[in-house]
Amino acid sequence: LVSTGGSALSAAEALADAGAEVVAVLAVFTYGFDEAEAAFEAAGLPLVVLTDVAALAESARLSGALSDDDLASLADWRRDPAGWSERFAGRAG
Repeated sequence: LVSTGGSALSAAEALADAGAEVVAVLAVFTYGFDEAEAAFEAAGLPLVVLTDVAALAESARLSGALSDDDLASLADWRRDPAGWSERFAGRAG
């Protein structure tokens, strides 16, 4: 899972420091945050993923598992996860 890219890039750096030639980072899933894209670009490493939050949301929409309101909330979360969490803190339960 790649969210901001920090952990994956730290692992890639550790591998490079140990003598490995790191040519890319592979992941099963990414949230597709702009922060991660910028981090990988700055590191000069491509990120290759099997799927992402957009594909998951589309699949859920097509299956009826997510409503339009759910998809709008997901899009809002993706744009600003920290702000979204602050706005909805305390609403659960």
